[in-house]
Amino acid sequence: MKYFMPILASIVTAGEILMLVFLFFIWKAGASTVDQGVINLIYGVALGYHSAFMIVIGYYFGSSQSSADKTKIMAQSAEAPPGEVKP
Repeated sequence: MKYFMPILASIVTAGEILMLVFLFFIWKAGASTVDQGVINLIYGVALGYHSAFMIVIGYYFGSSQSSADKTKIMAQSAEAPPGEVKP
């Protein structure tokens, strides 16, 4: 469970980069050479990955990560004898 969140964040970030690469190649090839249904599908998937990517970024750089760290520090200090704080 310790490595689950970093691995999941890496997968979502790689997916976001992959979707941006797909969109770049579609743009470079020209929209007229690619079926419009495929373009709409890739745009929809890209928006979904972008939403997941924003959630990952919000967790790691927002208040959720610092709140989890604070909870861990409070649990460690509660286990320590009075007057002694674990590093």
